[in-house]
Amino acid sequence: MFPEHADRIMPDSDIGDTHLDRHGLRRYALGMEQTLPDFAQWATRRHDSYGLGRTPARVRAGRNIRGSSRGC
Repeated sequence: MFPEHADRIMPDSDIGDTHLDRHGLRRYALGMEQTLPDFAQWATRRHDSYGLGRTPARVRAGRNIRGSSRGC
């Protein structure tokens, strides 16, 4: 592949026949979107531990930085 830079290359991320093509990744993203409300509720109950937000909207926004009270 790159003989001027490498003597040997070993591929280590063969996904095989797992259906993780473009359509499979879209289905995965849809599943993540569908379960995010449940995660957001879980995270709001643990804001003091994880600092992800005190409301589901704040958790979903993903702009909270642990140790910062801005936006929480």
